[in-house]
Amino acid sequence: MPHEPRDPGEARPSERAPGSSGDSSLEQDKTIDASDVRSGSVGTSGPIPSAPTGELPAAIGRYRILRKLGEGGMGIVYEAEQADPRRHVALKVVRGGRYVDANTIRLFRREAETLARLRHPHIGAIYESGHTEDGQHYFAMELVLGDRLDAFLARRPKAVTHDELRFRLALFRRIADAVHYAHQRGVIHRDLKPSNIIISHDPGSDSSVTTLSGVRLPDVKILDFGLARITEGDVQATQVTEVGVIKGTLPYMSPEQARGNAEAIDVRTDVYALGVILYEMLSGAKPYDVSRSSLIDAVRVICEEPPRSLRTTISGTRRLDPDIETVVGKALEKDADRRYASAAAMSEDVERYLASQPIMARPPSTLYQLRKFAARNRALVAGVAATFVVLAAGVVVSTMLAMRATRAERLATSRMARAESAEALALSRRREAEQARTMAEEQRAVADSQTAVAVLERSVAAAQRHAAELSGAQAQMEAAKAGAINHCLQEMLATADPWAGDAGKVTLDAALERAQTRIGSWAGTDPEVDCALRGTIATAFAGVGRYAEAESLLAGGLDRLAASGAQHPALAAGLHRELGALLMQTSRFERAEQEFRLALASQALAGRAAGDTAALLTSQLAAAMAYQGRYAEADTVAHAALALVPSGRGATSLAAPEVLRARAYILSHGRGDYAGADSLLTRSVALLAARTDDRTVEVADALEQQASNRVRMGDLAGADSLYREAVDACRRVLGENHPLVVKALDVQAGFLRRSGRYGPTIDVLREMLAIRQHGLGSESAPVGRTWTALAATCTQANRYPEAEEAFTTGIGILRRRLGDRHPDVAAALADFSDLRVRQNKLDDALKLAREALAIRTERLGPAGTATIASQVALANVLRLRRSHRAFPEAETLLLSARTSAIAARGGNDPGALRAAEGLALLYEAWGRPQDAAKWRSALPGRGPTSASVPASP
Repeated sequence: MPHEPRDPGEARPSERAPGSSGDSSLEQDKTIDASDVRSGSVGTSGPIPSAPTGELPAAIGRYRILRKLGEGGMGIVYEAEQADPRRHVALKVVRGGRYVDANTIRLFRREAETLARLRHPHIGAIYESGHTEDGQHYFAMELVLGDRLDAFLARRPKAVTHDELRFRLALFRRIADAVHYAHQRGVIHRDLKPSNIIISHDPGSDSSVTTLSGVRLPDVKILDFGLARITEGDVQATQVTEVGVIKGTLPYMSPEQARGNAEAIDVRTDVYALGVILYEMLSGAKPYDVSRSSLIDAVRVICEEPPRSLRTTISGTRRLDPDIETVVGKALEKDADRRYASAAAMSEDVERYLASQPIMARPPSTLYQLRKFAARNRALVAGVAATFVVLAAGVVVSTMLAMRATRAERLATSRMARAESAEALALSRRREAEQARTMAEEQRAVADSQTAVAVLERSVAAAQRHAAELSGAQAQMEAAKAGAINHCLQEMLATADPWAGDAGKVTLDAALERAQTRIGSWAGTDPEVDCALRGTIATAFAGVGRYAEAESLLAGGLDRLAASGAQHPALAAGLHRELGALLMQTSRFERAEQEFRLALASQALAGRAAGDTAALLTSQLAAAMAYQGRYAEADTVAHAALALVPSGRGATSLAAPEVLRARAYILSHGRGDYAGADSLLTRSVALLAARTDDRTVEVADALEQQASNRVRMGDLAGADSLYREAVDACRRVLGENHPLVVKALDVQAGFLRRSGRYGPTIDVLREMLAIRQHGLGSESAPVGRTWTALAATCTQANRYPEAEEAFTTGIGILRRRLGDRHPDVAAALADFSDLRVRQNKLDDALKLAREALAIRTERLGPAGTATIASQVALANVLRLRRSHRAFPEAETLLLSARTSAIAARGGNDPGALRAAEGLALLYEAWGRPQDAAKWRSALPGRGPTSASVPASP
């Protein structure tokens, strides 16, 4: 980004604005026509009236002139100030004022049209073009202050060390990628050179980091598209008006450009100039020395002579890699067909070199070099060939074949030996890996069995704490029951001893399954012990995510009570309440509401229609109703719950904090009363924190709810503070590596990501990753999910190298742990495809998007929201490829996605609306504006409702 401009009188030579002239000698913009070639003179194509001398104009149009930045053959560039919006711009004005000729106006307008096509962070942007009332033509551009590329590199170390080489190659990639962007928009620069490439004054700019070396790069701007050709519409005009004319800067001209062959000029002309620029960036010299040659000799050198060897001109502490010579040499090929087909292909080979991968280019063959030599020396070669062809042909051919056969045999022997050695080494490493894996599995089995013991012991402790909260005879009865439960569970835990026989393989899941099968034998005929055991083990099952088993245990307890024929309303109330809480965890709010109502009815039968437990149940019922969007009914129930809290027990009541949280949710989501909700949540947190027993989890949950409400209030700073407080509370009580700390961090990361603070989000995700790797091992599924979440956030933060590495690691873990067809793998592949689209690697993006869609269709069904999203994403990639052969497939995908979404969830489903928007974009790219307009009208606020649009165009 441009810096704040200095005083107009303080211009420095290093400052450059678009269109200013800073070259000398042959490196000036020039037009050379056929008569110039015959006479050897160099000049402009015709007289251009010079700019008026004297003081600067006060203003041009609506721009206040500050100073003159420079001037070229066609115009003058001023630094000017625009009032609205207030900014400093570079204002380019045609020389001659109202007396300028029509051809100059045409060239000037073409430069404005060229720049208007380009919107790229590394290409100088145009803001506005026009002319004053007195006929003075101008256009305003982005003001770029900095050093020319050659001046910038001249201040860097002369010796091309390893780090300096990687820096310069990475900087070149940024230039090449910007040129490729222009080519994709149909613009050929035709005058690329270091003086048209400006490096920002700020070397610490956070524009990007190189893909591989990690070196921070300065910002780059490519300027001066004054000679650019617009490929779709300018070719015929160029062929008519520029026959025999050479335009550009001679040392950077390709052979076809130097010959004045306008018809042969295409994107490979710019590739040649990029080759000269890369040569100069690495060596500090040009591949040809034409500075003292006549024009005719200079053109002959460019068209016929080979470039000087890069190896002899570069200076440094290391030998130049042949791959670099090959890349530069391919770009400098005199035959355009042998050059890189695009700037992107050249950039990709540089990236491959930086990644220590084989480059796509290969050195020219011996046969090709001999053919080029013959073309340059036809008379000599013809005479020698006529004399020796009959005598030498047989000897040469047989000798070459024998040498090739010998080399091939030696190479095959060498490769076989290396292969055998590599195979032996791989076998040894495989054995070592198998031994290490076996040992790790044994250690994990021991850890899992110990975890099982700890989880169940915690469940016993929870039951004992609940008993301690009761009083009188009920407390004594509950304590006796807890003792019986403790005795039964200890018997089960003894079988999970990791040092007893084959029990070393007992995992947490296995221990819970064993306990589930023995509930009947432990409880006997005592229904209270049976219900307590079921509740304890169901809680443990839910804690490890096995909700179906937990639900089955609780439902089985209710069935057993009903089959006994005896009335146990208090026990039934407890089971209904626990089942309702489980259903709330899995977002089945309607069923949860039914269970809470049954629990309250059982409480009433037991004679406990009032009190703390009844208040807690009523608050849970209110929450279930609120989560279904029935806010008015839920508010009535929540007030009833508050009335049930025993008077004088607000500080010790279990129900009071939960009632306050339920009412806060209703106020926030149902009425938009965020301030009222915040007040209730503050009271809830205070009540939980004042309790003497450990309520860390509840406090953290309440803090997270209050933080979410602060986000709705617009108080992002307050929300951030509360999320941090929740994390700190868990850490203080549970330690750094507890799973609940990870849960609190996950909630905080979600807030940071939604608020667009990607840097802090990445820091939190890396902290979660370290905790999960420490506690679960580097190959666990949660670790894989954290990797992919980190990758998606890095993509949003434009940190593409980090995102690519995280995606590769996370997807690999998920495939190994969950299999190739798991929905989590599909989600990661979809996010990875988005990264590839941003990197303009559309082939990779297409492959990833297809695999994600196939998995989601198979596992989630054709009408699933994720499946619809994948159909729209795949159609978007097909559209971006700009291939008309792919458009019908994209159309089919979008129509199918829209039909499925409407059938499943109605015309206002977000997936249906995204599909309609995708169809509008597709038809615009397809050249079908009427169809595009039809689908645009389907979008909200654009016309008819989506339901009124037909299913097919």
